[in-house]
Amino acid sequence: MRDAVKKYSTLNWVGFDDTLEDYEARNFAYTYELIGQLARENVVDLDMVRNALQYLVVFDWDAFAPLSKHLMERYKVKVNAWGNFQWLAEETRKHLKRKEALAKAEFQATTPKPTTPRQPSPRP
Repeated sequence: MRDAVKKYSTLNWVGFDDTLEDYEARNFAYTYELIGQLARENVVDLDMVRNALQYLVVFDWDAFAPLSKHLMERYKVKVNAWGNFQWLAEETRKHLKRKEALAKAEFQATTPKPTTPRQPSPRP
């Protein structure tokens, strides 16, 4: 998916539509779409999903987003067909940023501050 989107987005999607790569990329995204829908509707626990997928879902959304935009333009729709995938990625991104900030604050609070050696008093 990543290679196909990268390649064809630079070619303005020429030769991509309705190819095997097109269908494979959409199918790849559909898995995340389904997981996002299940989490959004509380069928599965969002925290569990975010902790399991971590930045993988974020990186994959960032890679897929140009294709999502292309498909919306191609089919002249205003609603993202992979909105749950996008939502899951954004929720995970926010969650991980909060986690990172807490870990950084905890690290700073527990890390001993370096001490500077005392300088001897100058002799008169």
